[in-house]
Amino acid sequence: MHPHELLTLTVLDLSAGPESRTVCSLRNGSPLVLDLWHTKCVKCPAALSKLDSIAAKHPDVKFVACALSLCDKSDGPSDEESSREAVVELVDDMWENLIHCYMTVEDKLKAKAELGFTSVPFCLVIAADGSILFKGDPAQVDFTNVFNTSPSPDSVPGDIKVAEPSLLKPLSESNHVSSKPALGFGYDDEDF
Repeated sequence: MHPHELLTLTVLDLSAGPESRTVCSLRNGSPLVLDLWHTKCVKCPAALSKLDSIAAKHPDVKFVACALSLCDKSDGPSDEESSREAVVELVDDMWENLIHCYMTVEDKLKAKAELGFTSVPFCLVIAADGSILFKGDPAQVDFTNVFNTSPSPDSVPGDIKVAEPSLLKPLSESNHVSSKPALGFGYDDEDF
């Protein structure tokens, strides 16, 4: 996928009502970190908390936390609306330095196909010019240096080039934490 095509992915900005926006319009010429997560992910609260603290140190970068719908294609609009409302309730007064968005099931399926991700949290780091600096597990991003360089395609390690397939491990029982869910996050259905 060409980097500029990625920016046409559609999300709902939870602070702006039910209107759809593209990632490009959220970026608006600035560097952007897009973190994809869902409410059944046990690793996501910690990843969102870490991104929130990093976002406070980078006011020139837009940090977007995009919750993925847990509905499937056969669910109706009321299920999608309920899912979105649950996310709004969950993130209320949480992670204040992040722009909170929601991705419908249709847009989630498109994003999964285009980006090749199979697990969350999944992070994209996009430079001001729209080039992709990183894609993968947010725990592997060096936020101290990622925006200080504009790598050429030859200088980007193979595991983070856009054209390369993601090396993410699919969700499985081994990814589960045996403790109870935190902050309303659960893990009873990892098929997102």
